[in-house]
Amino acid sequence: MMGKVIIAGLLGLTLVACASRPQPKELAESWVGHQVADLIDSWGTPDKVEPALGGRSVYSWHAERRYIQPPQCGSTGIRSVGPCTGGRVITYSCDFDFNADAEGQILSASGRGDCLPLRGLSGPRAEAAPPS
Repeated sequence: MMGKVIIAGLLGLTLVACASRPQPKELAESWVGHQVADLIDSWGTPDKVEPALGGRSVYSWHAERRYIQPPQCGSTGIRSVGPCTGGRVITYSCDFDFNADAEGQILSASGRGDCLPLRGLSGPRAEAAPPS
């Protein structure tokens, strides 16, 4: 019974941690109304800038990081038992698009992907919210 309580508590903490991190869509939308120059100061040079109708421009960022999951081997504490599993490549990536008017004000934004592991990379970072 105690084991079930501990597992339930750990699951609850995991869910809270996931729910509290900025999601790409919400992070992107938090920049609406701000200047694209502030976004570039925060995130660095966009990967792509494309002209749009009415003098608008679309600024795009892409970030990606690959991790190799280390192999997991069974162990009795004294010696390894059973086959090893894992050693696979896990890819995290996110994409952001910002539609700005001719004066540089961000009018709309979209974000998608999983960005949490991308902190510290050049380009979009999960902690890079607009200035207050």
